[in-house]
Amino acid sequence: MRRDLWGGRAPAAGRTGRRVAALLLAAAVSVGVAACGSSSDSDGGTTASSGSASSGTLKVAFPATAQAGWQKVIDDFKAANPDVDVKATFAPFASFFQLVSTQLQANAGPDVFYVPPGSSLALSLQNAAARGIIANLDDRPWAKDVSGAYRDVVSHDGSVYALVNGVFTSFMLTNEDKFRELGLNPPATMDELMSMCETITDKGLTPVAIGGGFPPDLVNLMGMLLPNYVDGPDPQWIRQRNADRTTFAESKGWRTALQRIVDLKEAGCFDSGVAGTSREAATARFASGKALMYPIIQPQLATVLAAKPTFDWSVAPLPGDGPDTTFLSVQVDPLVAMNAKSKNRALAEQFIDFVATLDGSRAYNEVQQTVAPADFEAGTFPEFMAPLSANLEPGGNNVVGQPNDWKSASTNATLSTDLAGLLTGQKTVDDILADLDSTYGR
Repeated sequence: MRRDLWGGRAPAAGRTGRRVAALLLAAAVSVGVAACGSSSDSDGGTTASSGSASSGTLKVAFPATAQAGWQKVIDDFKAANPDVDVKATFAPFASFFQLVSTQLQANAGPDVFYVPPGSSLALSLQNAAARGIIANLDDRPWAKDVSGAYRDVVSHDGSVYALVNGVFTSFMLTNEDKFRELGLNPPATMDELMSMCETITDKGLTPVAIGGGFPPDLVNLMGMLLPNYVDGPDPQWIRQRNADRTTFAESKGWRTALQRIVDLKEAGCFDSGVAGTSREAATARFASGKALMYPIIQPQLATVLAAKPTFDWSVAPLPGDGPDTTFLSVQVDPLVAMNAKSKNRALAEQFIDFVATLDGSRAYNEVQQTVAPADFEAGTFPEFMAPLSANLEPGGNNVVGQPNDWKSASTNATLSTDLAGLLTGQKTVDDILADLDSTYGR
């Protein structure tokens, strides 16, 4: 991994409160992990006490997309606690939440597991905390230091229920070798992008790789378009929708964002079979040099690099209609939570406290190519993110990702179902807006 950092200045607040300062992540800084001992409880778990190393078995579960990062954390934790056996489950993202939900219902769930922020999925923090699935973590040593700027992300009814362990954005990967060969530069506007697609297609190459057959990739693409057309121009829109003061159908921004997917397809930016393309196929197409651009969320970068692209690559924002209307979406994720019914509470707490240390947090984020919360707070970023500096540095255009504020899991589910239909022509923009309104909050 490229470890050079740029920046060094803490992000500052700017107009309409849209700045990255809303994500000041002090909670993950310098949290010590005390040496602990243990004694077996009646259920075969462990109860930690100070004085000696912990022992016992800890079950953890994380999406397979983050396996490399979490495996590094687990290895480091086991090295510091050699008598602890960590049993890890890494499941595909598409099936992860169903698997964990099934295990939890059978009282056989993991002690520590990933939860998304907000309420857009059944196991998102707000829903899981309200249903008593995850434990209150107010008594952890790092919980009292959670910044008020993002306390709502990890809290439910005023109490802390998770640890923030990463910050990331979204961008387009670009094949710099082919760009130079064709005399191209990263597009500054959506019109430039669509014009480039014809030039690239004429060379027998795919302009934009996308896993159109993998619903999360289409939802992520929408997550990259929404800041340009909804959250950037109108950062209060989602609050208005949650208060039932507007609708998706009335939103010019939502309509335009959806239409841009149709426009990109009609401009020949995607493969003709994009609706059936898997994430793995899209990744392979970009890594092999057959596709020149690849819009991804930052945690996907590690998987792309594992495919060993043999060309120089860079990153660029997915453009809006103009440079001033191009925004980056900033996500606070992953969140680490504890099973409220864990039989190994002390050991689970020790693991989360370990993740909360600066070294533990960096161990995960360095592997995943994302940013440790403390580094994000300090304004330091991996070198490859330098082309995004105009958006991420003070005064730049960025917004907190809208999905965190969706009222329920229905929006994510509707988009997951309907966006594929948009690519195949089975759904229109009006169809999707109507579906979103009819299911929102249900």
